[in-house]
Amino acid sequence: MGALIVLIIFVIIIAIANSDEEVTTPDTNTSNNQIDLEDLRLKKKSNGILKSFVSYDYVEDLIIKLLLIISETDEKYNESEIDFISDYIDEILKSEKYGSTYFLAKSLNKTKNTFIENLKNNNQSISSIKNSILKQLKQDLDKKQKMELLELCLRLIIVDSEVTKEEFEIADIISDKIGIGIEDDLYLELKDKYLLKLNSEVIFSGDSIEQQVGIPQNLGEKEKRKYILGQYKKWNARMSVITDKDEKAKVQKMLDLLSEAMKNYK
Repeated sequence: MGALIVLIIFVIIIAIANSDEEVTTPDTNTSNNQIDLEDLRLKKKSNGILKSFVSYDYVEDLIIKLLLIISETDEKYNESEIDFISDYIDEILKSEKYGSTYFLAKSLNKTKNTFIENLKNNNQSISSIKNSILKQLKQDLDKKQKMELLELCLRLIIVDSEVTKEEFEIADIISDKIGIGIEDDLYLELKDKYLLKLNSEVIFSGDSIEQQVGIPQNLGEKEKRKYILGQYKKWNARMSVITDKDEKAKVQKMLDLLSEAMKNYK
């Protein structure tokens, strides 16, 4: 009996001793929380940088940034592109849109002279900056202003004597991003107007007749036939209103190619 009591007392003493020891468990969430906070900090910093690129005093500042990005597409500027942007600034200053032009001229010229350097000295992709600018323009411009912007971009694109068909299609991306779309009738009419100002070698470039007339490759045969008929009708109608001989010859070549392409989809 005495031995039993001693054993019980011994067990109680051991239990009390164990309860007094500090038990620590590793905080498995600490490292994950640190990673989450770092991701959040980087995201916030990235958003701050993008916000700085789309902030403006005058909406023309934002438009100049877009024009400079378009000029940067082939990773080189030519003098004609810079002259075009300078002429655009002169047009704005002469328009008397804002009355006094002192602060306007200062802002627009600062944007033209510093934007590209700022663009290169940050860790954001040009694509993300361009998309942020287009998103802001979509929000801030009405349709009339958006169409004026698209014409301005098309005018800039064709200034480059070495423009390719792919570079010309940048206008489609801009039109889509600012909410006009690539099927809008006014946009298509505007695009065709400037397409005819390109060299024939550029307009009709491509390894196949489908590429030369711009048939979307994701269409089925019936859809391609419908597309060709629509294009033929459109270009045939343009023929009656075009007066420039060179442009008429380009339209006629387009009609001939469309007729030839139709033979593949009877």
